[in-house]
Amino acid sequence: MQFPDRFILYRREWDAGRGKFNKIPVDASGAAIDAHDPAQWHSRADRAQYARWDEHTPAAPYGVGFVLNGDGIFCLDLDNCGTETGWSDEAQAIWQSFPGALGEVSTSGKGLHIFGRCDPAQLGDLRNKWGGDKEWYQAGRFIALSREGPQPIGGAWREFDWTEQLRHLVPKREHLGELPEGRAPEYTGPEDDEALIATAMRSSSAAASFGAGVTFSDLWTANAAALGARYPAFDGNGGFDHSSADMALMTLLAFWTGKDMPRMDRLFRRSALMRDKYEAREDYRRETIQKAARLCKSVYDHPRREMAQPIAPEDEESGFYSAAILDGRPVPERQWLVNGLVPGGTVTLLGGDGGTGKSLLALQLAVAVATATPWLGKPVRSGGVIFTSAEDDEAELHRRLSDILRVQGLTYGACERLTLRSLAGRDALLATEGQYALIESDLFKELDKRAGQDAPVCIVIDTLADVFPSNENDRAKARQFIGLLSKLAIRHRCAVILLSHPSLTGLNSRSGTSGSTAWHNSVRSRLYLERIIVDGYEADPRRRVLSIKKANYSETGNEIEMIWQAGVFVPDAGTGREARNADAERVFLKLLRLFTGQGRNLNPNSGSNHAPKLMAEHPESEGMTKKAFKQAMESLLASGRICLKEEGPPSKRSKYLAENAIYRELPLNSDGEAASTSPSIPPSPPLPIGCLPLP
Repeated sequence: MQFPDRFILYRREWDAGRGKFNKIPVDASGAAIDAHDPAQWHSRADRAQYARWDEHTPAAPYGVGFVLNGDGIFCLDLDNCGTETGWSDEAQAIWQSFPGALGEVSTSGKGLHIFGRCDPAQLGDLRNKWGGDKEWYQAGRFIALSREGPQPIGGAWREFDWTEQLRHLVPKREHLGELPEGRAPEYTGPEDDEALIATAMRSSSAAASFGAGVTFSDLWTANAAALGARYPAFDGNGGFDHSSADMALMTLLAFWTGKDMPRMDRLFRRSALMRDKYEAREDYRRETIQKAARLCKSVYDHPRREMAQPIAPEDEESGFYSAAILDGRPVPERQWLVNGLVPGGTVTLLGGDGGTGKSLLALQLAVAVATATPWLGKPVRSGGVIFTSAEDDEAELHRRLSDILRVQGLTYGACERLTLRSLAGRDALLATEGQYALIESDLFKELDKRAGQDAPVCIVIDTLADVFPSNENDRAKARQFIGLLSKLAIRHRCAVILLSHPSLTGLNSRSGTSGSTAWHNSVRSRLYLERIIVDGYEADPRRRVLSIKKANYSETGNEIEMIWQAGVFVPDAGTGREARNADAERVFLKLLRLFTGQGRNLNPNSGSNHAPKLMAEHPESEGMTKKAFKQAMESLLASGRICLKEEGPPSKRSKYLAENAIYRELPLNSDGEAASTSPSIPPSPPLPIGCLPLP
């Protein structure tokens, strides 16, 4: 079978809420498109030149898809049928029942695709999905293809009409009949529809949201920004998937009505999600309602006396609720922008002294989130980003962005979800001082409005000194300001990252704190970027370390080392540290020989002859620090390159460091190793007699 030229390029983006990759149709520049627009269709060879086929590398997310448009080409999609021992018996039976059709292993490696021809007019009563992981489509979808593409099943393609085979395999849609009346006996919710809607809209409990996604209010009002972020349509128009939203709202209605299906139907028709398809497609309407009722595992069973009357309008903002209603509800999964580092829905403080590169590092994070690529080697939650800078003008932002895209191999088109705003030289205050409290500024309201339009997963604000209107030592104002930003994070379900400079005390203590301790206490996560300076010496000005100073939801103390290269920060892969360690060992041995030749014995412990201390102070230390020499000493002792010897009378023995005799006469190469071509010398010899291991 010859596939028509209906091939597109797609980009994979990780969806943390769904726990899987979304596949977004894009053009060659990375911009989203409508997969079903014929103007976007190309030949396979044309699209393949842009593809990167490693399905398991987030940095290479592009692949080729084929569009099904109802012309008779179908695809059977058998998901999750691969096991450790092979394919499931059912999958093998289905595969073998289509000899001569085209088949392939899916890009995930865990499923199978079968392509062939059929008569769509005879298959309109078949279900599209059945048995949990089996689907078939002949229109309205695109299929992500493998690198090799589909091959004939059994070795030879044959022209065949598979209509009867599909009718035999795929179940028909059920004739659902009338919706049964009745509700769950434990239900105690409002009898009045108006009271029910008001209660559901007002609720702040877990029952108000669908998993880790949108709220009842978002679904009821068809909040396009929120729904587009949670249920993207991937049609290039920035809309949301209506069917997913329909099911989400219907599932919540099942909870709030006690699975009263006629009432669920009645209420759904009043929502902003109501559309022609729901009215015209009886099968769709009934299946959505009945599936929602089946999925709903619990209903509202709060004591009726606490809900008997609708709450008066003046009380509708109350968020109080009994913890008892959480019983049986699924626990919401914590959302992370960067796992263990930047939590979602709250404020993270990113500190660093001027010139350390925190603005660059934050912009790299923004690009990673917007393009679904790793940041410092760590996966991120993909989505929209708003990046505001009061320090860098538009030209500087452009230069930095250019460096990042060049190193990452990305295009500007891939950054369509990154919104930039330079406030350099302008009023950048996000709040003003009122008589008793801080008040949202016009700029804050503008940012809030833009966030409502973009539905970002991250907002970056650079920097605290420019956007905060008060004295940073004012504890009350500091907490109020973080409260304003927290409201922004909660309202838009995103992470807010606030950049800051440390005070002189915070800089000297390496705590990274600034002003009042309220800044540290009010945020849920605090990161600190600093230079690597030991004993007042910076061995490599390009290197930085990012440390976790506070983490309410993860461990503190973890660090990420990085190095500045070609205008951006990249993770220190370890080779730099290995080279520095080798240098330290080489210099240690060089100085040990020097001191030994002078008749000065050095000891491994503290004191006037402490080896690391004297070596760090020596003119030929080559800039190595006391800490570096101590680490080198421990490593050389462990490998047997040096050892401890004893001297002095029996009543007053003392230990000193000595190089093992087997290495003593050998010169040192650039890696700190004893240079020798003799194969008889083992790389790590046993300790000779007279040497003592370090106690």
